[in-house]
Amino acid sequence: MLRHNAAIICASPLFTDIVDCLKSSLKDDKFLVRESSVQYFRKLLLYQSQNDPSNSPHIWHHCAIW
Repeated sequence: MLRHNAAIICASPLFTDIVDCLKSSLKDDKFLVRESSVQYFRKLLLYQSQNDPSNSPHIWHHCAIW
């Protein structure tokens, strides 16, 4: 779903769970899983920063990988 419509994910009450799942997938040993997670994480952050610039610091803090 994130591939086609990030708005649904961002509006979901499960947003934090989805972000946590993506963050844990970034540590996966399988290259394709990691690459997909990075790609979807990037799309999600890009969508959020473009559609709600006032909320960007909150998003980056919540989604910080390190």
